[in-house]
Amino acid sequence: CVDACAQGAMSLGEEKAEVDEELCILCGYCAAECPKFAMRVI
Repeated sequence: CVDACAQGAMSLGEEKAEVDEELCILCGYCAAECPKFAMRVI
């Protein structure tokens, strides 16, 4: 998921991927790459 974000809005936290809402443009590329649909863009 993190590598799919061209905006650099995602990082790995201690237990999960985290999104910087100020950088995220809601493109959805991360959700498409995230295994088992652990992330959704709404």
